[in-house]
Amino acid sequence: MGRLDKQELKAVADEYGVKLRRIFTIQDNVYKVVSDAGVWCLKRADLGESKARYLCAIQQYLADTGFQKFARLVTTSRGTPYVKIGTGIYLANEWLEGEKCDFNLLGHLESATRTLAEFHRYSQGFVVPSGAKAKVMWNRWPQTFAWRLRDLMEFKEQVLCKRWLSEFDRKFLANVDYFYHMGQQALRTFAFYDYPRVAAMAREMGFFTHRDVAARNFVIRPDGEAYLIDFDYSRFDLRVNDLCRLIERSLKKQRWEIDRAELILDIYQEINPLTREELPILLGFFQFPQKFWRLADRYYGSKKEWPEKEFTGKINSIIQQKLEKERFIWQFAQRYC
Repeated sequence: MGRLDKQELKAVADEYGVKLRRIFTIQDNVYKVVSDAGVWCLKRADLGESKARYLCAIQQYLADTGFQKFARLVTTSRGTPYVKIGTGIYLANEWLEGEKCDFNLLGHLESATRTLAEFHRYSQGFVVPSGAKAKVMWNRWPQTFAWRLRDLMEFKEQVLCKRWLSEFDRKFLANVDYFYHMGQQALRTFAFYDYPRVAAMAREMGFFTHRDVAARNFVIRPDGEAYLIDFDYSRFDLRVNDLCRLIERSLKKQRWEIDRAELILDIYQEINPLTREELPILLGFFQFPQKFWRLADRYYGSKKEWPEKEFTGKINSIIQQKLEKERFIWQFAQRYC
């Protein structure tokens, strides 16, 4: 996916029936566009039309059901939700002015939690329209976790066969059994607390989730409310998976203090209460060593994206936090399970 050239950009502008005044590159294939019709976020992505239709449909569904706190989709002059040129799909959303969200600030975290709870409430009942395609994860997490644990053992065997070990290799070998054990605990939690029943409940409710619940995907508006952006990874899933991501990302720089997790859960429960069956499944998501597996997968699975020094720094960070997170998991289990 390359950057938009002038010819492409003019073709997209023509489809929206606007004249472009200024363009700012936010990141590859994401632009802030100032036009005579307003300020938009324009994104180019090779999603495929079935995925693009899904993303547009969920945003329209959120608007139709009354959810306000997200960047609205802009339709073309012909009323279509996106533009297709070649293999590229182009989507425009309203540009939201505001502060970057910071989960370390309690006010921002509280606003983001309220917005996530409202988003989940309004996401219920969505039916995928004809021609659209969504990823479905309701029933798949036990098997997915089992596959990822198998990956860790395969990576371990791969490292043991090496004649020379990098610093990352040594750190990995020293800790892989610990994290494998944590993953096994997650699977036991899912089995003991009847994961299939919770998955069936989520399927019946028809939840779709955001998935990428990171501070970068919330904008704090002047009124202090958090607005959601970037639904590219949205799918049908358990809402507690989104909640797990919010809690983990807000606690990793706070020494995994349980009080902050309690604050998030208290706010969420007031708006969109979890069932008592869902809380132990949330525990299972906390137990699984997602970050350790993902980092190892990038390093050993031929997906290297960073220099060696950055990989080593990331694995050191995960290792340094493991006892604090273990304490958090124990406290969460005592209070909620």
